[in-house]
Amino acid sequence: MKYRIGIIDDREDEIRYIKHVLKPEFLLEKVKLSSNLEDMVKDLLEKKVDAVIIDYELSATQSNIHFKGDNVVLAIRNIKTLFPISVLTAFSEQAENASIDPDIVYDKETILKDPATFKRKLAHKIQNYKSKIDELRKELVELNLKETLSLKDEERLIELDKILEKELESEFSFPNNLKTSSNYAKLEELIKLSKN
Repeated sequence: MKYRIGIIDDREDEIRYIKHVLKPEFLLEKVKLSSNLEDMVKDLLEKKVDAVIIDYELSATQSNIHFKGDNVVLAIRNIKTLFPISVLTAFSEQAENASIDPDIVYDKETILKDPATFKRKLAHKIQNYKSKIDELRKELVELNLKETLSLKDEERLIELDKILEKELESEFSFPNNLKTSSNYAKLEELIKLSKN
């Protein structure tokens, strides 16, 4: 199975190189670089890719870009907290010290020397992400099948729904009126009765 990878980079030569390195196992989808971070992330997510590769220094050739790869990572994480992200850079120490997980930062020089390791790690990240989503779906379905739920079960059900709604972009979601605990509704009813 070929995975689809979004790529955000300001340099066409870098994009061509990464595309060459990742062939034939991965298909690259170029994400249009935009000065509007939210629009760019929206474009990425609309492409329905399995992961994204982001250049850390996005403004090297684009004077209208006023953010770095770590800002893109944070914008994506605000929407999809578990999504597989890799940041490529020639400034690995600077990127690792930014507000992102250093485990997602890869030095471009290292990838040049050992592309097989990067491809293996990228595929593994995607497989782990898909497995995690499947586990969360399964847990949600199992909780939903229970005849009665404890307060803890209801809270977990609501939490799982929120996670999956974000990760799957509302493809998998309960109606809003079901996103509150029945125990809270019972408590509100008791409070009303006690006021009478």
